[in-house]
Amino acid sequence: MTNQQCKSKLISVFKGDRFRASSVVKLGLLDNAPIPAGVNNPMDALVEKLASSLMMPEDETDVIIMNHSVGVRLPSGKCETHRSNLVVYGDEGGWSAMSKTVGLPVGIAAEMMMNGEIQERGLVLPLSKEIYKPMIKKLEMEGIIERREVEAEDF
Repeated sequence: MTNQQCKSKLISVFKGDRFRASSVVKLGLLDNAPIPAGVNNPMDALVEKLASSLMMPEDETDVIIMNHSVGVRLPSGKCETHRSNLVVYGDEGGWSAMSKTVGLPVGIAAEMMMNGEIQERGLVLPLSKEIYKPMIKKLEMEGIIERREVEAEDF
């Protein structure tokens, strides 16, 4: 099958969605590169390919931007909008924003368990104040800082 035939088949598989088809091509999934030694199954081959295709160059950084806006009606009937914003930048040549926002909370939780700050065992969600308040403080010490605001609605 030629490269063009393969692309046409992809467009057909994705029901005409050229963006999805081109994503497969851009990720290098149609390249004829040999499978690295030691790769014994299709999943490992895909992981190897994506790891090399998606690696961020040393001179680039990433950013995480989260914005939550929630409307609230209090028992008094008063309405408020609660906003939470988080912006985290990766460090050039260092930690990515993704690794900071995913890895740091996990590391902090592990440290809290080792120090006896978290007594529960098994699958523990950080929904209790005893867990999330100290975790947020530790994240803030690492530069992961959420900005919050509350706006009263006048109607």
